[in-house]
Amino acid sequence: MRLPSNSNDGFSSMRNSEDSKNYNLVHLDAMYDLMGKVYVDASVQPKKGMNEHKALVSMVDQSEISGNVIAIMDRGYESFNNIAHSQEKSWYYIIRAKESYGIISRLSLPNCPEYDEEITLTLTRRQTKETLSLLRAYPHRYRWIQPHTTFDFIKPKDSKFYDLHFRAVRVAIADGVYETVYTNLKPKIFRRRK
Repeated sequence: MRLPSNSNDGFSSMRNSEDSKNYNLVHLDAMYDLMGKVYVDASVQPKKGMNEHKALVSMVDQSEISGNVIAIMDRGYESFNNIAHSQEKSWYYIIRAKESYGIISRLSLPNCPEYDEEITLTLTRRQTKETLSLLRAYPHRYRWIQPHTTFDFIKPKDSKFYDLHFRAVRVAIADGVYETVYTNLKPKIFRRRK
């Protein structure tokens, strides 16, 4: 969001070069209740150093909303950490998948236009003999998370495993146009039409 120009505001003030004027920008992430038609939380970050993933995790973790929640997220929110925070909160979610890279690039999925596949990924941060043999033997099940990758449920060098359970669902949304989502909704609630 563009704000009124104020070069004294260290939070939002930006400058492209020494010769250019200052301008003010912030990044807004918001959580909106579709049924209640009201914003229930928001995160405002400086444009420099903004992090949509941290904003989402903060809003999910702090939320007191319970019951049948379905969080709908766009492609920018695709990450193991965001899925895990929703899973820990017992929230349902639908996250649009990046079609050619990201999580989808290493999943074992059918080579067909539409599918609905149950996925269990077991995450680890350790590269022990045991984990390396699992990663080699079951590359579509086990994932090693690099030390610099944010995943709040396994600390770096921790030897534990963490299971993510979700479905990868690809459906036609127009002639020749497909959308893939990750969801933990049960097939009887959210399924592709046959």
